[in-house]
Amino acid sequence: MNQQQTNWKSNQYSEISGIQNKANLELLGQLPLKETDDVLDAGCGDGKLTFLVAKQIAKGSVLGIDSTPSMIRLCNEKLKENPVPASFLVMDLAEIDFESRFDLVFSNSVLHWVKKTDQALEGLYKSLKPGGSLGLQFPLLNVLHPFTATCEQTVRNLKLEKFFEDWEFPWYVPAPEEFKQIFSRYGFQETKVYVKSPAIDFGSSTKLFKSFDAAGLELYAQRLPDAMQERFKQEVFSEVEKMKENGRLMVRFERIYAFGYRKI
Repeated sequence: MNQQQTNWKSNQYSEISGIQNKANLELLGQLPLKETDDVLDAGCGDGKLTFLVAKQIAKGSVLGIDSTPSMIRLCNEKLKENPVPASFLVMDLAEIDFESRFDLVFSNSVLHWVKKTDQALEGLYKSLKPGGSLGLQFPLLNVLHPFTATCEQTVRNLKLEKFFEDWEFPWYVPAPEEFKQIFSRYGFQETKVYVKSPAIDFGSSTKLFKSFDAAGLELYAQRLPDAMQERFKQEVFSEVEKMKENGRLMVRFERIYAFGYRKI
């Protein structure tokens, strides 16, 4: 992942990841999972989906990988309490080196962190057995995304533009058609790529702010002098408060979904 990536806090991630449930289920619902499959969860986070899949493959196995050691420790702690056919390994998506090992590979809300996208997709493709399938989804953190839009507005509000003049945007944000071309370039067959932007009711400003904080707010804040970082976060929270309409906090998050098979 990009070296600027924020350090995930495993307990905080467990709380926030519940927001992604609909996207998770849409991804898994389109995967041709069989009980005998060997599966790779590429970027498993707290292991929520890894365990869900493992319970459906009594005669197979699932390997969860993540670049954050604290996430893998959390997953292994859960595994002691809830034994399933799963294992976990610290590994970066851009360094995957499996060869024809898995029947099914999925990656959930991860690829936007990976700047070496070509390298990651090549590794994911090679990890599939011939005829194996891949499914992935990730948010498009473009200028219209509530998180980036709010942070950019905060930069303008506080006149902090000079701190971001040479900033390299840390997230991977492809256009859907561009990603479809990249996806096909590595040999994926029967590709399907589409974008969805469902409305999510966060219920409170605090909950939405926590999702921003977990998603990468620190990457903006760390560009600033230490004395200004807390002020920046306070202003972000104020902008979040302005999003309320009639007491509700409905926010749309644009996500890209992609599916394909390895050629037999």
